[in-house]
Amino acid sequence: MFQPRFWLLVLMICIPAAMRLVDHSWNVAPMGALALFVGAHFREKRWAFIVPIAAMMLSDLAIGLIQHNLPFYTFHKLVPLVYGCYALSVCLGFWVRGCWNAQESVSRTAGEPQYNEKTWSLRGFYEKALPVAKATLAGSILFFLITNLGDWRLFYPQTWAGLADCYWKGLLFYRPTLGSDVFYVTVLFGGYALLKDHLPVLNDGGLLITE
Repeated sequence: MFQPRFWLLVLMICIPAAMRLVDHSWNVAPMGALALFVGAHFREKRWAFIVPIAAMMLSDLAIGLIQHNLPFYTFHKLVPLVYGCYALSVCLGFWVRGCWNAQESVSRTAGEPQYNEKTWSLRGFYEKALPVAKATLAGSILFFLITNLGDWRLFYPQTWAGLADCYWKGLLFYRPTLGSDVFYVTVLFGGYALLKDHLPVLNDGGLLITE
């Protein structure tokens, strides 16, 4: 019997994949934000890695079929680097969850009231949001550095001048990457916090895909 979380998992794979099919600027996609979100909220780490990678693979396959160029979109040489960046974003999500757990542990030790998504105090919001903001920035920077390093190895002269030229040109794509990450992180983290007020199945300390 399928649990509600199963359908949530399906939606979290299919909706971001479908959004990549919409005509938009380069590097505007929800995948980095999705990877960070599942890392922070999935208690089963295997699913935290599976969800963004599956969404990316599904969308790459769909784009390749639509463009009649499947090898270019699904087997290009930067695929391992791109997927690896999303795996790193999942790990950043683990770090975010660790920060939240540490903050709650300190609050309990000090005898302070434990806050949750329903506690809209300035301090509670700051302590929840700051690790997410740091991880979002780190994820976008890592994506920029790693994928452009791959571009340099493949398409530029293997010199310091070639490396500088690659990163300089790559700055054109960094701003939409960071902007889309900030937007989708806000939607996912904020939307989930609001949904937990209305869907009791989510209020068990974290998303979990059950058998």
